[in-house]
Amino acid sequence: MSYGNKTKQELQLEINVLENKVDNLKFQLNHYKTMFHEAQAKILEIQNAFYIRDKDEQTKLKIKEDIPAILAYVQQLTDHQIETGHKMHATEQQKNMLLIRFLTSKVLYRQDILNFKFPCERTMYDYRLQVIQKNINIEAICGACFTSCVQRLKQYRKYHNILAKRKIPVIIATDGCYFNKKMKKDEEGNLTNVIEVIYDDNSVENYAINSGIVYLMVPLCEDLPPLLLFFQLHETGHASADTMNNLLAMKKQLSDNYFPCEGFAKDSDKYWAQHTTSAFEHISNNFYEKQNIDIYRLLSGVEHHLDIQDLLHLSKRIHYRHIKKPIKLQFKLDGLEYDFKKLKDIFNINPQCFQDKPNLKMIDDITLHFYSVKNIQILLERRNVDELFLVMIYFVLVYPLSTVFVKVNDLVFQQMVALSLVTLLRLVSLSTNIKAETVWADDLRNLGENNAKNITHLTFSDQIWMKEAIVSLAQILRLVKKYDSVFIVAVGSYMCENYFSVLRFLSHGNNSASKAEEIIVNKEVLDYCCYETGQDISGTKRSRSKTLVVRKSRILNSEELQYIDRISWAMIRVIDEDSCTNDEIRKLPGRDLKDMICEFVSSIYNENIITENFWHTNEERLVYEQNNRNVTGQGRTALVIQNSGKNDLE
Repeated sequence: MSYGNKTKQELQLEINVLENKVDNLKFQLNHYKTMFHEAQAKILEIQNAFYIRDKDEQTKLKIKEDIPAILAYVQQLTDHQIETGHKMHATEQQKNMLLIRFLTSKVLYRQDILNFKFPCERTMYDYRLQVIQKNINIEAICGACFTSCVQRLKQYRKYHNILAKRKIPVIIATDGCYFNKKMKKDEEGNLTNVIEVIYDDNSVENYAINSGIVYLMVPLCEDLPPLLLFFQLHETGHASADTMNNLLAMKKQLSDNYFPCEGFAKDSDKYWAQHTTSAFEHISNNFYEKQNIDIYRLLSGVEHHLDIQDLLHLSKRIHYRHIKKPIKLQFKLDGLEYDFKKLKDIFNINPQCFQDKPNLKMIDDITLHFYSVKNIQILLERRNVDELFLVMIYFVLVYPLSTVFVKVNDLVFQQMVALSLVTLLRLVSLSTNIKAETVWADDLRNLGENNAKNITHLTFSDQIWMKEAIVSLAQILRLVKKYDSVFIVAVGSYMCENYFSVLRFLSHGNNSASKAEEIIVNKEVLDYCCYETGQDISGTKRSRSKTLVVRKSRILNSEELQYIDRISWAMIRVIDEDSCTNDEIRKLPGRDLKDMICEFVSSIYNENIITENFWHTNEERLVYEQNNRNVTGQGRTALVIQNSGKNDLE
């Protein structure tokens, strides 16, 4: 177009008209962008509600938190397309964010493809494959036989900026999960879902893969995430000599790469009983044969005693025992007996805490609320009732096993653990030395004329539980003395439960054994993408950040330990007067004895000293309380499975 024949005034007028048109178009563009974002937000709100409506309440909270974080990173892709009409090539970081979105919510990602022109699923699968080829050795993390974790340890140091030879003390946590899947044949008649075992004589046998065993490296003294060492596809999911060989091989590789292993954490499995018994005997010999033995060194002298039973599992087991039927508070048939279900009348807690149902017995929150500081204080106020006074003593002995999610002074924590450890050691001795007619056992059958046939009387605990608790408490004191800070969540298999929750989240409903390897690899890809983008997206409510960290100021001195020893003997005398061999305590009047115990308990077990943290936020607390009101026994529901952390992927 020629402007040579137009006057200056005519040209200026045309410029003004065009500028007004541009301003109007800009206004319209901003208006439509606003409308677009409002519509986008509404779409996401509806999509989120649709996607998460069948999830348990706490997982819903987690998903709602994560999705906006991901979309914030990819929003500029959408804005660019609106303004230019062309796709913008995603950076590596944006690709990683898109891959996080894709792995955590395929349903929503398919909607994103339509609404925001995100890359198609095939593109994301290709990018996933690139990440795997560059960064993940599948055979090293998942299979039937463990080989090496050295390369993963080097990657771990790189990801977390850990100097090459800096020592990071760790625990190896191990646990099993179940797929409930049987051996099958494909269309060509070949066996699928099997482990092929080749024996020394070259014979081959196939076993169905119906379970897996996870091995996690959990840093003990630093706020670092756990690392998957290996996921073993397994025919039973139960520990065996092969499991122990894997642990020992991992321990050596960790130590050789400056990750000294301080213990093997696991929950109860029959195979570990012999190891627990061996460790207990070592502790018991040190305690009884050496005068004034340092309780921090009960496990010293034998390097291979590395067993640590998961603290929360121990708490949940004893809780389930206590609500099964009335408990013999004193270890004789004519002694005091109490039905713990009566505590429902004085404890203001979830009624499920008193329900004897298998699908409830492994729920973390139920046990944590049962053995709580608040409930110990309630029992303390009712000290004049002999049965409740004994119940309070048992609560005090169990409570140190429930301290994963509390905030407490390090010296108070050491006193709690020391008292429980010493008293349980004496109770085990009591159980082995008591007269035959009042045998302490897991159950007492037909031991008196007044006893009806086939009636079982449960005592406070069985010996197996006490030995496992003693070993774990002794390990904690050993570690507290050795290191300036200890993350109590690392002293157990809780992080394995957390890991299984993430696998369930990533499975998208397909929990078959044949899918297990893909899910585990997706978890590794998700971890890589989160590292590259600086995100922390777990997809599970079990990631609790506020757990107990014991930052040691000092260890207990001899005077403090002597005081704890006196309290322990006082508790033993209340439980069974004939078994108390401490002359000073035997001479005390009964009222003075009770006052001494109550003074110790009230000085430690109060909410000004111990802060219990069962939830991330007040919103989670309200959801939990709402569940308590709305959910009664309803079988194996999604809510119960998610909250319990049950170790199957289905």
